[in-house]
Amino acid sequence: MADRLKVGLALGSGGVRGMAHFGVIRTLMKHGIKISCVAGVSSGSVIGAALAAGRLDVFEDFFRRINWWKMFRMFFEFSWPWNGGYLTGRRVKEELRKRLGNVRFEDCEIPFTAVALDMMNGKEYPITSGDLVDGTFASLAVQGLFKPVSHEGHWIADGGLGNPLPVEYCRRMGADYVIAVDVNLGQPLQADYNPKKMPSLWTIFTQTCRIVENNWTDRILRTTPPEVLLQPDLHDIFMARLRHVTRAILRGKIAAERWIESLTPEMRMRLMP
Repeated sequence: MADRLKVGLALGSGGVRGMAHFGVIRTLMKHGIKISCVAGVSSGSVIGAALAAGRLDVFEDFFRRINWWKMFRMFFEFSWPWNGGYLTGRRVKEELRKRLGNVRFEDCEIPFTAVALDMMNGKEYPITSGDLVDGTFASLAVQGLFKPVSHEGHWIADGGLGNPLPVEYCRRMGADYVIAVDVNLGQPLQADYNPKKMPSLWTIFTQTCRIVENNWTDRILRTTPPEVLLQPDLHDIFMARLRHVTRAILRGKIAAERWIESLTPEMRMRLMP
């Protein structure tokens, strides 16, 4: 009988689209597929941290209930002076702390890597030790909005612009079978784009991020492909539309179920009890 595979889960960036990660994880758990390690970036790092620390239920409930006022209050605490970024991120960290507590990476139930970006040299900055909240926040601190995070002599920020699909870090943690969840590549950049109307500043900003991340994702899939690539159908779900959270979770479940249905009996034996 073939050995059981050590499964790594790579959770990509994507704002509200990243909520599809919850659906994928729920489906893997339902079928008894054990996740041996997880790597996440940006929104994927939040859900990865929740999974690794055994707090998935708490975070999923939070995101299902959140509304625009709560999100605005949490994110939009402006800093002064504006050097480094417009937003402090203090309340975001407070919300993470309420749900993760004072857990360290080393204490997680599942080995976890949060991927950030070193703003001084442009290199990926994997975080595998220290305070879980600090590392997770650094991975989602969007450049230009949040101030970058000082970490061991480095200024680091959102890792999505450097590695939006952290397959490699699952390999580093010992995974021999990586399931990567991409919520960006293959989705329309802006489905409601109007060629007769000047795009808003926010649209230009998010489009720029998406273009860079899509190019990097395409490169990752060509150079370090995972064993399984899940790309939920999120064509009608946008980065910051909170009313799409539940829909995104459902699409993640659908994508994972379809993949599981396609497994051969041999692979089922190596992935499931």
